Amino acid sequence: MTPRKRSYVGELEWALGQIQMAHQDRNPNRAAQIDGMLKYAHEVAVARRSKEPIPCERPDRKKLI
Repeated sequence: MTPRKRSYVGELEWALGQIQMAHQDRNPNRAAQIDGMLKYAHEVAVARRSKEPIPCERPDRKKLI
């Protein structure tokens, strides 16, 4: 299986989708999850503007709590 190629826009869409899911659940720790996803989206946006590689790791929502 070939690994999927990641793109700046794809990573930003992924982060926004994760943020949207966190807003819809009733997890009392969702603020930490949303903050972690926003930080990741910001890192991707900065990397895109400066033409640097996409950050290696996507954050895990369960580990952000």
